[in-house]
Amino acid sequence: MKLNANGLSHLGLRVTNLTRAKHFYVDTLGCQLVRETDGGVLVNVSGMLVALYETDSDSSSYDRFNPFRVARFRHGRGTQQWG
Repeated sequence: MKLNANGLSHLGLRVTNLTRAKHFYVDTLGCQLVRETDGGVLVNVSGMLVALYETDSDSSSYDRFNPFRVARFRHGRGTQQWG
């Protein structure tokens, strides 16, 4: 089977400050606000839906943005892991 993809239709991002992220995407970049809930915001970025979810206190400290860390995808014993 061949996957025939032309691009992304949607993307989910965790953010540390949902209010600030919403301001950036909607007010600074001018993206359309599609939907807003208590824990997330959905914006239209040039036809691609981007869901912004705020990290919570249960998220590990490793699950934070670090400009010096590069994410790499790896398989390990049938599971998919980021690290």
